[in-house]
Amino acid sequence: MNTATVIYIFIAFLLSFLVVYFQYFWKDKNYTSRNILTFLRLITLLSLFALLINPQIIRKKYVTVKPELIIAIDNSESIQLNKQDSIVRSLSNKLISDKDLNEQFRISAFSFGSNLKNNLNLTFDENKTNIYDALVELNSLFKKKTAPVILISDGNQTYGNAYKYYRSEQPVFAVIIGDTVQPSDLKIDRINVNSFSYLNNNFPVEVFIHYTGNEEINTKFIVRKKNTVIFSKNVLLSNNKNNEHITFKLPSEKVGKHLYTSSIIPYENEHNVINNTKVFAVEVIDEQSKIGLVYDMLHPDIGMLKRSIETNKQRKVHLIDLKAPQLDQKDMDVYILYQPNTKFQGVFKEILESNKNYFTITGTQTDWNFLNKIQSDFKGNIVQTSEKYFPVFDTKFSTFYLEDIGFSDFPPLENLFGNVIFSSSVQTI
Repeated sequence: MNTATVIYIFIAFLLSFLVVYFQYFWKDKNYTSRNILTFLRLITLLSLFALLINPQIIRKKYVTVKPELIIAIDNSESIQLNKQDSIVRSLSNKLISDKDLNEQFRISAFSFGSNLKNNLNLTFDENKTNIYDALVELNSLFKKKTAPVILISDGNQTYGNAYKYYRSEQPVFAVIIGDTVQPSDLKIDRINVNSFSYLNNNFPVEVFIHYTGNEEINTKFIVRKKNTVIFSKNVLLSNNKNNEHITFKLPSEKVGKHLYTSSIIPYENEHNVINNTKVFAVEVIDEQSKIGLVYDMLHPDIGMLKRSIETNKQRKVHLIDLKAPQLDQKDMDVYILYQPNTKFQGVFKEILESNKNYFTITGTQTDWNFLNKIQSDFKGNIVQTSEKYFPVFDTKFSTFYLEDIGFSDFPPLENLFGNVIFSSSVQTI
C-alpha cells in the first residue's frame, strides 16, 4: 500500500467522523440508540469511502533461485588415447562437488560423444565426437535460463558442424585437455594450376608453402612426374618468414592427363608429414585457335603479326592473300582484317553471316568509304591526309591487365587524319 492510499484513508476516516459527530453529537442530541447509530453510520461511511479509494495491498515474496551451471564432459576415445582420462575424471568430480560452486549454482553434468547423455558414466569409448550438436542440445534444454557451460574436451571433433561457429547467449567456458602448444609444422598450403593446357605450351603453377615454428629451417620444394624431378627450389623459412610463394612453368609435351607430385622435404623430427605432399593433375589437349590474317597488300606488319601471335602455341595464324586465296576462309575461328578495301567484301559477308569475331587494322591504304558501308560498328570521318600518331598509355583501362612498357618512347605510326565514332560503348587502350 503506497503513501497516497494511506493519506486518502486517513482523510476518509476524518470526514466520516466529522459527519457522524455533527449528525449525532452536535447541540447535545441525546437519545437511547445514539451510540449504536453512530457506530453503524461510521462503518457505512468508511465502507463507501473505501470503495471509492479502492486500496490495494501487495504482498511480495522473495525466493532465491540459483542459476544453472552445466558441465559438459567429452567421453570420446581420444581422451583415453592421449592418457588424459584420469585428469578429466578428477577435474569433473572437483567441479561437481565444489562447495562454493554448489552454493552459487545448481550444477548439472552431462557427457557427450556422438550424442549428449545425462549421466557421468565416463568410459571414454565413444568413437565419434560432435561438440557442436552437444552445445546446441544443451542450449535447447536450458533455453531462457541463465546457464553457463563449462566444456571439458580435447577439442577433437570427428564430424558435425565446426564448433567455432557456434553462437549462443549462454557463455561457454572451455577447459582444453591435453597439450595446447601448437607443434611446429611445415606444409604445402595450396596449389593453383589450370586443369588444362595446350600441347607444346608451358602452363603456370603457383604454390603456397606455410611454416609454423620458431626455428629457422632450410628445406627444398620438389615437383616430380613419375620418378623424375622436373622442378626444385631451395626454401628458407623462419618465425619471421613463415610463408613462401613459388611460381614456375612446366612444359606440355604430350597429349593426355599428367599427374605431378609436389612435396616439401620434412625438417628434422617433424611429426606431421602428411601435409608435406600434394598431387595435382593437368590434361594436355591438342587444340589450336585458327586465326585468319586477311590482306590485299604486302607489308612488314603481316610477318610481325604472325610471329608475335604464334609465340603462344595454342594460336595458329593462317595468311589469306585475297589476290591468291588458298585456304577455306570459313574454317577460321577469328579474323584479322589488315587495311580493308573493296576486295574484302566477300570476307565481310562471310564474317557477318557466321557471326564470327574479327579485328580491323587500318592504315594509309584503308578504303574508309567501303569500311563505313560494309559494317555498322564504327564510322570514320577521314580525310586523305596522313598524320603521325604517338601512343599514350591509359591508366584507367580495365578490360585486362596491361603494364606500361614505355609506350611513350615508341616511334609514331602513320595513318590517315580524322576521327572514329563507335556505335556502342568502347574502352580505348
